[in-house]
Amino acid sequence: MAQKLTHMSLNELSKLLKGQLKSVISNHSITLNLNGNDIVNVGSLYINDDEKLYFGNDSDASIEYNEDGNDKLIISGSAAGIEVTGSMYISGSVYANEYVIDTITTTVTNIEQRGSTKFGDSSDDTHQFSGSLYVADDAKIYFGGNQDASIEYDENGTDELRLAGAAITFEQDATFDNDVTLGVAATDVTTVTGRLTASQGMLISDDKKIYFGTSEDAFIEYDDTSDNHLVISGSSNGIAMSGSNIAFDGNVQVKNDYHTTAFESQLSDGDMGSGEILYYEPGADTTLTKGGIYFLHTDGTWDEADADAATTAKQLLGIALGTSARTHGMLIRGFVKIPSTEVLNVPGSGASDGLPVYISTTAAHLDFTAPSASGDIVRVVGYCVDDDSSDILLLFRPDNTWVEIA
Repeated sequence: MAQKLTHMSLNELSKLLKGQLKSVISNHSITLNLNGNDIVNVGSLYINDDEKLYFGNDSDASIEYNEDGNDKLIISGSAAGIEVTGSMYISGSVYANEYVIDTITTTVTNIEQRGSTKFGDSSDDTHQFSGSLYVADDAKIYFGGNQDASIEYDENGTDELRLAGAAITFEQDATFDNDVTLGVAATDVTTVTGRLTASQGMLISDDKKIYFGTSEDAFIEYDDTSDNHLVISGSSNGIAMSGSNIAFDGNVQVKNDYHTTAFESQLSDGDMGSGEILYYEPGADTTLTKGGIYFLHTDGTWDEADADAATTAKQLLGIALGTSARTHGMLIRGFVKIPSTEVLNVPGSGASDGLPVYISTTAAHLDFTAPSASGDIVRVVGYCVDDDSSDILLLFRPDNTWVEIA
């Protein structure tokens, strides 16, 4: 155990502090009891390797050169820490488990550090930069506790600024000065909840669709691969075009394909394919039978057409598309599925195609047999295209002429 030397002459103390007695007392501890006015003026002070210079009555802090350990000068502060007043100049690196700065009164021109850096210890901390913030090529700025999203300049890959991870929401207007590509794969989906405008137009690639409806109910596509057409595909209820004037510059083709898919698989009873609809009945909102044939009376109502009542068979004719001419409309011309309940004398399966269809002598009905009694009106209202279980697909095109039997 080291011996405690409590008495020595001033000459010995002077030699000790000058390093001349360091070999003599290498295994001893020395306690100097000096009052606040005592001054010892010496040259160098030598403390042996792995020996401590203590401060405080209870050895609260110390300085030691740890030669046998990490070969570092260790300054061990008290529980409250170490306080340095004035400037501190460090020519090497500074390593710290935690780096807290209360006040900065000088300009920091360069900070280089190894490992990770954490700023702040609370979510309400704010970190402000008065100048620019530079992030190296191919390094990311992460967001979220689990690094859920990131921003990166991908210099070695796509040479693009990439925003990756979570979905991106712009809460204010966003302006892009150059080309913008949305999505990187054919399966990517871009959703616009508000209004999308394009001052210089919008380019949609060949054979790509713009969808409408949450369930992709309709779309527009330029079909470059097959027929080189602009395809507007409507929902199950069709396409409605509105405006004071709709102009088509060029040929207009209306395709009615009942070969690929039979009419009975496309249309319900009384439903139309393509055609012209008239919404009009000022006289009254008459209750109609869907799929039945009616004429427009001079009083502004739709009444049942009847071949043996001459006045009902000579005027404007229409097929009821529902129970109300105001709400569902009247087919004036076009394709319509006539249910078996509204057409008589159907020749039978495979024997009806192309045959003329007449106004029946049974009110509001159609007939494959022309009226023949005196006073009857013989008027062709269209031609049968196909039949299915006595239902027929009718091309409704009422003739402008008729014959009244004498």
